[in-house]
Amino acid sequence: DQAYNCLIHFYKRHLNSTGMEYLEPEDCDDLLEGSDEDEDATEANNDNELLDLNELDGVAVGTVSAVENPIFLDMLQPLGDSDDEEEDEGKLAREEKRRTEDMARRDKMVKMLNMVAPGIDLFPPSDEEGNGFLYFSLDTLDLETDMRYTRRAKLLGHGFTSTQLDTIMSDRLQFVRHLMPEAQSVLICDKMDFRAVMNFLFYSISVCTDRGLNDLLTKAFFDLRKNYGFRWNLSLKHIMAVLLNYGVEEMAVFNSRFYNKENVGLLRHLEEVRKTGQEAGEKYQLPKLPVFLHKRKVSAKIMFLAQTDQKFHFCVSRFIHLVSEFSAGLPSHLEFRYRNNWSEQIIFMHVLLLLGTDKRFIMDHRVKESITTALHYHMDSFSSSQWFWGPANKPANDQAKQVGFNHSNVHKSLIRMVNEFFPGELCPSVITWDQSSHANLKVTNMDGTSDHHLNMLHRIHLVPPSFRGNQVKKYLAFMYLQTLAEIHFSLPTHVDVVDLVDTPDLCDKLSDGLKMIVLSKNYELTMTIMELYDIIVGHEPELDFTRDKVEHINRVKRGVLGWVQKKLPGIGRGVDINNEQSIKAMQLAEYLDIVEGRWQTCCNNHT
Repeated sequence: DQAYNCLIHFYKRHLNSTGMEYLEPEDCDDLLEGSDEDEDATEANNDNELLDLNELDGVAVGTVSAVENPIFLDMLQPLGDSDDEEEDEGKLAREEKRRTEDMARRDKMVKMLNMVAPGIDLFPPSDEEGNGFLYFSLDTLDLETDMRYTRRAKLLGHGFTSTQLDTIMSDRLQFVRHLMPEAQSVLICDKMDFRAVMNFLFYSISVCTDRGLNDLLTKAFFDLRKNYGFRWNLSLKHIMAVLLNYGVEEMAVFNSRFYNKENVGLLRHLEEVRKTGQEAGEKYQLPKLPVFLHKRKVSAKIMFLAQTDQKFHFCVSRFIHLVSEFSAGLPSHLEFRYRNNWSEQIIFMHVLLLLGTDKRFIMDHRVKESITTALHYHMDSFSSSQWFWGPANKPANDQAKQVGFNHSNVHKSLIRMVNEFFPGELCPSVITWDQSSHANLKVTNMDGTSDHHLNMLHRIHLVPPSFRGNQVKKYLAFMYLQTLAEIHFSLPTHVDVVDLVDTPDLCDKLSDGLKMIVLSKNYELTMTIMELYDIIVGHEPELDFTRDKVEHINRVKRGVLGWVQKKLPGIGRGVDINNEQSIKAMQLAEYLDIVEGRWQTCCNNHT
C-alpha cells in the first residue's frame, strides 16, 4: 500500500507539471498495468524500467539508492528536522523519564518493605587492607614446624629424598596423594603423627581459597578421621584458633571477662558442676591456643595476608560447613563437654549464633542451614536428665519436679549467655547500622547498647524448629522482649504464655518502654515486638494451645494485640504508598490480623 501511494503521488505531480489531466485512482490500475507498446518500449530500454512493488519495498529511504530514484524526492526531507521526529524524540524522552521514575519508586518501595537484618560485622576489616588471614595461610602453615610432625627421618629411610619430602609437605595436592586417607599411609605411624596430620588438614582447609583443593582436603580430613583409630577430637580450641586467624572481634568471642560476668551464667553453671562432686574451676578459663598460633600472636612480626571479599567469604562459609558436617556426622569425635561440665559447648553454640548474624551471611541460606543443623545436633546431644535438670541430673526439689525444669537446665544457661551480647557496650566495632540516623525511631533499646532488633529475630530463626529448639526460641524471645521493654529481667526455668501473663509489664499493664515504642509510631520495632509475642505463645496447636492456656492467650490478645491495633491509623483513611510510615503501619496491621486470627482459630479448637 505504501509503494502504491508513492506511485500515485509521483504520477500526479508529473501530470500537473505537464498540464495533463490527473486520472482518478480507479483509472490508475490500467496505467500501472501499462499497454503492449509500453511493454515493448520497456523491453527495448531497460534503463527506463519502472520499479515494481517488491522492488519499492526493498529501497531504503535516505540511502544512496533512494537519492538516485526521483520517486523518493519528496521523501528525502531531513528527518531530524521534521516535526514527527521532534515528537518522537519528545516521546522517547518522556518514556525514559517515566521508566526512571518507576525504577526510583520501586527502589523506594523495596526499601520501605525491607525487613532484612543488617547483621553485625564479626570480622572488622583493617582500614587499609580489609579482611584476610592474620597469623597463618596456606603458604606459611608448616607441618613439621607448626604441627610438630617428626617422621621425616623415618620417611627418608623408606626411600624418599629430602626434596621429595619438601614437595609433599608444601604442596597440598601432593600431600593428599601420598597420604591416601582411605587406606594405610606411610606418612602416619603413631598417634602423634595422626594428630599432627589431622591438625594440618583442619587448619589448611580453613585458609584454602581454591574450591577444588578445598573439597579434596575436606574429603581427606573426613576419611582420615573415619578410618583411623587414633584419638583426635574437634574442640573449642580449634574453633577459636581459626576465628582468631580470620580476625574475629576478640571482645565478642575470645573474652574471658565477658564469659565470667555474673549475668552470663557460666559461674552459676560451674558452681552446679562442683556440687555434683566433679572438679571445676571457680571461673571459666579460655581454651589454650595451639602453640604455633600463640607464638605468632605475641610476635611483633606481621604475617597478615589480605584476601578479597569473595575469597574471605568463601573460607569462612566453608569453615562453618566443615564444623556443621563434623558435628552431625562424627558426634563421637567432639570434645565440647566433659561429663556435667558443658561450658565450652554452650560457648560454641553462642559463637555459631553470632556467626549466623554476621552481615556476610545474613542472606546466605547455605550458611544458615549449616548453623541450624549444627545447633540441632548439639542440642540433641544432651541426655534428657541434663536438658531438664542440668548438672544435677535430677529435680532440685518437689517444685522443680512439678514444673519439669531446674534453674540450671541447658537451654536457660545458653540463653543467658546469648542475651548478654550487647554490642553497644561490649564491642562497638561490630555495629553495622547508623545509630545517629535512628534518633526518632529506635532500632535497639533506649541506650543503644543492645543488638539491632532485626538481628535478634534473625538469631531466633537460626534455632532449629525441633522440640528443644522451640523451647530455646521461646526463652530467647522472652529475654529479648524484656530487653526492648526496658524492664528488669525475669529468669524462669522455662518460658511459655503463662510467663507473659505473670509479668504485668508485658501483658495487662504494658511497660512505659513498650508504650513509647508504639505511641512514637515506630512500626518496624513494634512489628518485631509482636513477633516476639507470637514466638512465645507458640505455633504448635497440640502443645501451645491446650485448654489450660487458652485464657492466658486471650488475655495477651486483649492486653497487647488489641491495644496496639487501637493505636494504628484507621484503615478507612487510605494508604499513601509514597509514605514509608503509612506502608509500615499497613504491614503491621495486616500482621496483627494474621496473628490474631491464628490464635483465635487454635483456641477455638480447644474450647
